[in-house]
Amino acid sequence: MVAGIAGRRVATTEVAGYRVVEAVYTKGLSLPRHTHPRPALSYVARGGFQEMSRLGSTFCGAGMMHVRPSEEPHANEFDPNGSRILIIDLPLAPALEDRRIRRVVGRAAVVEDGVVRGLAGELLWELHHRDHASDLAIEGLVLALLARLVRATSWVPASAAEGTASGRLERAREFIDAHFSRPLPLTELASMAGLHPSSLARAFKRQYDVTPWQYQRRRQIDWVKAELARGDRPISVIAHEAGFSDHSHLTRAFRMAEGVVPSSVKRAGG
Repeated sequence: MVAGIAGRRVATTEVAGYRVVEAVYTKGLSLPRHTHPRPALSYVARGGFQEMSRLGSTFCGAGMMHVRPSEEPHANEFDPNGSRILIIDLPLAPALEDRRIRRVVGRAAVVEDGVVRGLAGELLWELHHRDHASDLAIEGLVLALLARLVRATSWVPASAAEGTASGRLERAREFIDAHFSRPLPLTELASMAGLHPSSLARAFKRQYDVTPWQYQRRRQIDWVKAELARGDRPISVIAHEAGFSDHSHLTRAFRMAEGVVPSSVKRAGG
């Protein structure tokens, strides 16, 4: 067992101080309250877990990334059917010397993001297909993940400019980018941006020439297209992860947006 990781190690490596581990957690495993000396990113490839901390209870399911600060007391309960998780332990230096990374790992968060899913998938592939370039690829993917998380979690104004109407709309757009795979009520977006729902809807349309819902649907379709191009997963799985109720729901939306059905894109891609 890797120190500090309760699951069974499937694959592991350490590159530039970043420890990358794929671990399997047994069915219904419960871990009592504990802490970790290093901040970590945990991507759920299968199953999921509930984390209980001083801030309450948080669920992280398949396709989600959990950000955990160092020395944060917490307990965990894993999926009754077992879980497979990609864990990235961050070094205290030099990573945490970057204020952007410190802000990301300074508080617990769960991120649902198509780009994060894609990068985590590539990282898992690299763990299991090692060659003379693997260390370069793994370090690059970890840094790309951190950069994406910096962008996906930058919802709080970082400067006075962020408090302008344009900055508020940008925060709403970035929030959609990070959470496009789940329902996003206009009231939630408006609350996050600090605007009245009707004001947000009108301003968003003026700024981006689409409504928030249309923008979210475009992000879903673009993510689906990228996943179809990879050609290695069932369309029904992709549909579910993108936030569609089933294969048929995706097909209707995809045809309306692209003029073709998803299966034609998958065939063309390989």
